[in-house]
Amino acid sequence: MKKIFVTGCSGYLGGIISSHLHYLGYGVIGSSRKNIPELSKVLGHEVVYCDHLKGVPDLRDVDCLIHCATPNDVISRANDGGYPLAVNGVKRLIEHASNCDVNRIILLSTVQVYGQELIGTIDEMTPVCCNNDYALNHFFSEEVARLASKQSSIDIVCLRLPNIFGLPATSTVSRQTLVPFCFVDDLVTQGKITLRSSGLQTRNFLHVSQVSTVVEKLLDAFPSGFSLFNLSSTWYPTIAEIAEVCINVASEDFALKASIDLKSLHPSVSNKFLFKENAISPDCHPHAVKSLMRSTVSSLIMLQLNSL
Repeated sequence: MKKIFVTGCSGYLGGIISSHLHYLGYGVIGSSRKNIPELSKVLGHEVVYCDHLKGVPDLRDVDCLIHCATPNDVISRANDGGYPLAVNGVKRLIEHASNCDVNRIILLSTVQVYGQELIGTIDEMTPVCCNNDYALNHFFSEEVARLASKQSSIDIVCLRLPNIFGLPATSTVSRQTLVPFCFVDDLVTQGKITLRSSGLQTRNFLHVSQVSTVVEKLLDAFPSGFSLFNLSSTWYPTIAEIAEVCINVASEDFALKASIDLKSLHPSVSNKFLFKENAISPDCHPHAVKSLMRSTVSSLIMLQLNSL
């Protein structure tokens, strides 16, 4: 049984990935800055305290480190922009992993390093164009990892993720800034979904289970050296289409009437882009991903109604 260490277990993807690997039979240890006893109970595996701005966890006998405690969009808007965590925290963690003879690391990143409104065919050779602190944080983390892999001969994989959706593994997660979380919140509390734009922006959505499956595949066949992979699904809806899914689910499953309130007519056209498939991209039909989105929205509405 491989021993896996997952950072950021109180976060969105950290909790999901760690609980998935634990379910598969891996020996999993996680880290978090809060709710340690509750997390250990809910996730089913040991969780230890660690603040990656100040220290490092015990990584002795660990086969693979999965670093999920990277700056999210909220942290990236803080006064320091999240840069200490993205640069110093990642550098310290990888150096510590090397000293503990951890030879495999998975680092979560974002496709936003290519830009916020993607256009054309995107692959791992597409030039980086960071236009916000969130994207820049992840690009810096990638470059720290790239250098460390070269200097210490550690195998490191950076996974650039698109828009992720799905139910979180624990109640400690609150991602109200993410779609469809924010849409469901508006729908239930205000009876309408407010879009600050025309909603014509195209996005790529990937379910959390698909991310866990990719991580599982990597653990079975880990590439050598430093690797970058863009993860994507085959579903490319607009923001307005996601809002429509939420409206339809509310009406059909809960008899809730809601509308979409557009605050702008810009952009006037959709951005068109396509991720070039790679060896580890999850294989899932667009209808299957949309079905997962519909199921997620239904569960989120139920949870929101029960909390009122």
